[in-house]
Amino acid sequence: MQFSTLHPRLGRSARVRLSSRGHTTEAAYRSHVASASGSTRRKAFERARSEWALCHGLEPDDGAYLGELRVAALTVKELGEALAVCGQTGEMVSSTVGRLLSRGFIERISADAPRRGGPSFERVREELATAEIELEAVSRRFEADHIVDRRMIGASLRQAVSRAMVARRFLENLSAVG
Repeated sequence: MQFSTLHPRLGRSARVRLSSRGHTTEAAYRSHVASASGSTRRKAFERARSEWALCHGLEPDDGAYLGELRVAALTVKELGEALAVCGQTGEMVSSTVGRLLSRGFIERISADAPRRGGPSFERVREELATAEIELEAVSRRFEADHIVDRRMIGASLRQAVSRAMVARRFLENLSAVG
């Protein structure tokens, strides 16, 4: 993944996380998209993303960026790798991260800032439950709607499975240590 037009203040190894504004906006995205309904799921999903983006002055794809940063801070490179499955290129990631940063939805974590030990046990449990619910919902949609874009469903399934696996590993590690 190329990052040729990286935001002037960012490098591929820069870590970013959601700001408080970003957390609120990301929660609104999940809620808005989850409540989407219509005759064709893909159209309903796209309409919900567009409505959400318009309400918050963002682009429809920005919800995926905020969603990836929901659990933990990521480097620009990690964010690009996570969003490659959604068709986001390095230039798109760089541009979007720069825009979200300048508008206060995400914030950069300075290199000398102390690192947190990770999310709390309760936060990981909540994330695991959310990922499992998302996985179940995506599975039901896939079975129920043969018109849905299979690439989108596949990407959603992979994301939900990945989140569930990371959360489970984290919980196992916490259990082994404690």
